[in-house]
Amino acid sequence: MIDRITKLYQDSGLLLFCVRIPLRFIKVLFDILNTLFYKAVCKKVGKNVRIEFGARIESPKLVRIGDGVFIGKGTLLVSENNTGECIIEDKVHICRDCHIDHTGGLTIGNNTLLSEGVVIYSHSHGYDPKSKPVSIKKEIAANCWLGTRAILLETAESIAEKTIIASAAVVSKSIIEKQCIFGGVPAKRIKQYND
Repeated sequence: MIDRITKLYQDSGLLLFCVRIPLRFIKVLFDILNTLFYKAVCKKVGKNVRIEFGARIESPKLVRIGDGVFIGKGTLLVSENNTGECIIEDKVHICRDCHIDHTGGLTIGNNTLLSEGVVIYSHSHGYDPKSKPVSIKKEIAANCWLGTRAILLETAESIAEKTIIASAAVVSKSIIEKQCIFGGVPAKRIKQYND
């Protein structure tokens, strides 16, 4: 902690340092308060969870969050008809400004990373935007990485373990091959990789 404060001082000078330190403490305080609020209202929230101020969970009684999870500001967890459960397993990292729909039910596996601006849908209206949403269960397996602004359409019901989805890819089908990289619009297999 002292090293971080020293580096901040060296990088910004005395004037900016005097402005940034109080702002950082205020941000941390609001993050703690936001996390405590969601711990009180969500179905379950594990240990060492951080939910940044500005992240919103619309149906908290349907959300279970595992240990060591981070949810960035601007992220929205929403269920259009307040039905589908959202299960976020341990050590999931959800960056800022993600839109996660769990109308049909959603499970995000351990150690998965959702980069900034990822969009996930778990329901469909078919061809009538005013129709009642049709729930579609979705599962993202463990150790996946969804790149910046990747979109998982409702028709992509499952994502296999250790899948990497490239930035701005649109996934329209389930991915059943493990340890593969997918990218493009619509997303196609680019290659398989080894650990």
